[in-house]
Amino acid sequence: MAEDPGLIPGIYNYCDRWCERCAFTDKCLNYKMEQESRREAETRRIENEGKSPSEMWQDLKSTLDETIELLKEIMRERGLDPEKMEPDEDYMISEKEIKEETKVHPLTRMSLSYITMTEEWFNSHARMLEEQGMFDEKPPEEDVERTLQLRDAGEVIRWYLYQINVKIQRALRGKKMNETYPEEALPDDADGSAKVALIGMDRSLTAWRRLMELFPSEETPIADIMILLGTLRKKTEKEFPEARTFRRPGFDDPRYSDQLKKNS
Repeated sequence: MAEDPGLIPGIYNYCDRWCERCAFTDKCLNYKMEQESRREAETRRIENEGKSPSEMWQDLKSTLDETIELLKEIMRERGLDPEKMEPDEDYMISEKEIKEETKVHPLTRMSLSYITMTEEWFNSHARMLEEQGMFDEKPPEEDVERTLQLRDAGEVIRWYLYQINVKIQRALRGKKMNETYPEEALPDDADGSAKVALIGMDRSLTAWRRLMELFPSEETPIADIMILLGTLRKKTEKEFPEARTFRRPGFDDPRYSDQLKKNS
C-alpha cells in the first residue's frame, strides 16, 4: 500500500485528522490503512462468530506473535539486535522531565483553560443549542441556512477543542527534546505540530465569531473565550516563530492548490 505512487509521503503527520472534510484522503496512507483495518475487523468479526473464547484468544495470540516477529525482522534489517536492546535510562529520565515541564508550560495551561471555558459555555447553553437545531441530524425546513451555520460552528469548535492542547504539548515537547538532544533534533516536527494547533485556533476563532453573530445576547461570554483563544494564538506564534511558514506535505504544496479549492 505504501508503494502507491499516488500517495503524498507524510501528509498525515501534520493534518487535523478530520478525514470527512479532507481533500486528500485518496492520497493519504494513514486513511487507506484505517479503511483497510476496518474491513479486516469486520472480516474477523464475521469469522469469529460462533467461535469459543479460547479459540478467539488463540487467534489473537497468533496475530501478536506474527507482529513481534515482523518487528524483530525490521530491527535486524536496521542493524539492531532485538534480543539485546535495552532502554537508555538517561533518555527516559529526560523525556519524563520534559513531559512534566510541558504539562505546566503557560501555553499548555492556557489551552486547558480554553477547554474549560468552552465546555462550560456549551454545557450551560445545551438546551438552547438543542432547541436551535445544533444537534439535529436533519435541519428544520424553516431557517435552514441559520441552522447549518450553527451546526457547522459547533462542529468546528468541538473538533479542535482538545486537539489544540494536544498539538501544543507535542510542539513543546519536540522543542525541548531538540534542545536536550541536538544530535537527534527534528525542529520541523515542533513547528509542524504548532502550525496544526494554530490552524485549529484560526478556524475556532472564526466559528466563535459566527456564534456571536447568531447569538448577540451572548456577546460578552463569547468575547471572553475569543480573547483567551486569541491570546493563546499570539503566544504560540511567539513561541514558534517559524510555525506559520512550515510547509505541510500536500496541504501547503502549490501543486495541490486546485484540489484544495475544489473541496473548500
